[in-house]
Amino acid sequence: MDKPKHTPGPWFVGAQTPLRPTRTIYHQPFGLGDIAEVFNEDDASLIAAAPDMLAALELVEACIPWGTIPVSVNQSIYAAVRAAIAQAKGEA
Repeated sequence: MDKPKHTPGPWFVGAQTPLRPTRTIYHQPFGLGDIAEVFNEDDASLIAAAPDMLAALELVEACIPWGTIPVSVNQSIYAAVRAAIAQAKGEA
């Protein structure tokens, strides 16, 4: 697996406060290392999960032998996994 170009996970969602109505996604303890500011709590959770989802998809991809897709793996599922990985890495 190549070294990621993105900020490595895990990422966390900070608390909303009266002075800060957005949700901050950060990558260090105590709210340090801001990644993004998001207004929607559900979006914040999804964004914070991105590094873990990418890692999970890469594990799925690694379980499939290079160049072959076993009958037990639906080709459309494999294509979706590959497309999601490419998008997450900015290759799509």
